[in-house]
Amino acid sequence: SILSVYSVGCVDARVTASIKNPEYTDRVFNNILVFVDMEDLEKRKIIEDTFVKKFVTSGINAYSSLKILNPLKRYTTEELKEILRKNNVDSILVVYVMKNEVYVQKTEKTIKEVYNKITSEGYTQRQVRVRKEEGIPAVIWTNKWNVDLYDFVSEQIIWKAQVETESGYFSLEGSPEKIAKSLADEILNKMKKDKIILRRKNN
Repeated sequence: SILSVYSVGCVDARVTASIKNPEYTDRVFNNILVFVDMEDLEKRKIIEDTFVKKFVTSGINAYSSLKILNPLKRYTTEELKEILRKNNVDSILVVYVMKNEVYVQKTEKTIKEVYNKITSEGYTQRQVRVRKEEGIPAVIWTNKWNVDLYDFVSEQIIWKAQVETESGYFSLEGSPEKIAKSLADEILNKMKKDKIILRRKNN
């Protein structure tokens, strides 16, 4: 149960699999709560805020869980339901990392050396010598994410997807904002392709 989560305690992204619950083909959802299941609050906030911004920009009501729920508090199921009802939440998007992998990719660099050569006629001739050396190894991070969209009332999964991101899990070379944006873009685009019905905001 999604409620038990609170009750008890250059970036590339691609969706590798997704499935839609056929029972929710014609359901329309008005307000999405975005919840990223991650201990690092700074990174969690970045991802949740990025998702919310992406949804809102697309005309969809969305809220960050950190804005309406205290991450340090253990709520009872009824307390949690009451808070979500007050905020008119009818669906919950849960995002978490299933697996992290890292590998090292060899690189090489080309070095050009310019030097002068004396010809047999006694002239000085400029020469260029090219050689290759092993460069600084590139550390590549890949992350496999699970994404579930729940119906708040029934707690049934409406839609599930798995996504891979590559180039850094908030590594020194990567940007948390870029990773989050790439992830959010890919997920929302796939939700639209899978015809997940979300209500657009009233003007």
